[in-house]
Amino acid sequence: MTNEADKFWKAVEKDLARQAGFAPLTPQEAQKEFDELPDTKLPDAEIDSIMEQVTSGPVPEMLRLGVRANRVARVSMSVYSPTTQ
Repeated sequence: MTNEADKFWKAVEKDLARQAGFAPLTPQEAQKEFDELPDTKLPDAEIDSIMEQVTSGPVPEMLRLGVRANRVARVSMSVYSPTTQ
């Protein structure tokens, strides 16, 4: 097929997917959907459960390495920054 025919069928494909509800929302559509949602409060027990899960257990190795790397980067920047010399 030609380039124009490919463009045409891609446009048709996107349009049909959107009409059938299989295409992702545009940013405007997503914002509209979000704005229409009712405000709901999580129960305190659920908040406590989430906080317990997040703050308990060992820190994954990747996060520990990231924290160390970030500290080294900040120290390096402060030591070698022209404004500190």
